Amino acid sequence: MVKDNPNIPSAAAMQIVAAVIVFSTPVYAAIGVAFVKLGISDPEPLIPPDRLSGLGFILIVAGISGAAASFLVRRLVAPHILAQDQSIVGRFRVTIIAMAVAETSGIIGLIYAFLSNSLDVPFVFWGVSLAASIAHFPTRAWLEAGSRNQ
Repeated sequence: MVKDNPNIPSAAAMQIVAAVIVFSTPVYAAIGVAFVKLGISDPEPLIPPDRLSGLGFILIVAGISGAAASFLVRRLVAPHILAQDQSIVGRFRVTIIAMAVAETSGIIGLIYAFLSNSLDVPFVFWGVSLAASIAHFPTRAWLEAGSRNQ
């Protein structure tokens, strides 16, 4: 419990942290685009196209599943965390966990760009990751409902 902690950040400060997490996916995209378009990589993919199809399928499933799983993870962890701590901090923990799981799709997009030297599929990952992270973005009202419970 954090009830006696005078250093609990405001809802606005927590939203800034969440915004930084959301912004990580465009950073992955920028790194992937730079890697492919600026010639940082070899013109040939690191993984030959015939082998990339199997690995690509695994990465596609993992990438889309990561973003989708973030909603399930939030649904599963929220009752346990909020049963112990309904404060603003407890609510923010739920948000951070869900956003971190959603971010895995963005990381997988970057990996796919490195392996394939292509941006077609990675942009799908980055878009899905960004959409899931934005969907988990904490509203001030939801966070402040926790501050009333401190």
